[in-house]
Amino acid sequence: MPVQVTPRVILIGETRVDHEGLERMLTHLGCPDWDTDSCSDSELMTEVAGKLCYLSFSTDLNKNLTRANTRTNSDYVKQQIVGAKHGSVLEHSTVNFVFLDVSRVVTHEVVRHRAGTAFSQVSGRYVRTDVITYYMPKILRDIPGAENVFKRAFGAMEDGVRELERLSGIDGLKDFSLKKRLTSAFRRIIGNGQTNHIMVSANHRAWRHMIALRTSAAAEEEIRFVFFQVFREMAHRYPAIYADAELTTPEGETIPEVRFINDKV
Repeated sequence: MPVQVTPRVILIGETRVDHEGLERMLTHLGCPDWDTDSCSDSELMTEVAGKLCYLSFSTDLNKNLTRANTRTNSDYVKQQIVGAKHGSVLEHSTVNFVFLDVSRVVTHEVVRHRAGTAFSQVSGRYVRTDVITYYMPKILRDIPGAENVFKRAFGAMEDGVRELERLSGIDGLKDFSLKKRLTSAFRRIIGNGQTNHIMVSANHRAWRHMIALRTSAAAEEEIRFVFFQVFREMAHRYPAIYADAELTTPEGETIPEVRFINDKV
């Protein structure tokens, strides 16, 4: 029987600074004692990239400067990078998420993002459907009887796949290439509402863009639910990079919209 599920977002990786290499770079530049109070490696990488552009680790490196290192990492990132819309600096740090139990409605939209992103999704050619899982939007949950329609529709898809498996004898086959071709053919009768898993990696500039776009009230409900989870994790983990976020909850909605004051970073 088909099973209703709730999408989950899990952060599984992020940029790490090689501190030995950073020390070698600073020594080469002539400022080996430079230090930072950054809360994360992403914010450290952002500060280093920004200061490298202007050689602002020390006034000795840039004679146009009258002062250097007067701000905390948090203030520097918020004011000099995000506030000044120096967005290219945010592209040096990447965060890796896995979206679990999201429908292909979501993944088809997510993979449309290109710049600064990477995607790896469970293959429908290699992985056969066992139990179909699905997300049911609130707009339908609120309609009496709609959930039964959903279950019947997904149940019919499952029954169709089981019948095709029986007719093809796929479970008794040894030829993996043939099993792959059959599995790919079976999936054609399964709708986009089937849930799936996808790894999404992007730099912070791209994440900010996706969060603002995909939490908009105009976006599809499930993708808003997923990307608000992304935002909460990002804002907690990298507070300086996401400090200019503003949250509003449209009337009749439960998922907030996220917009950034510096929206063109």
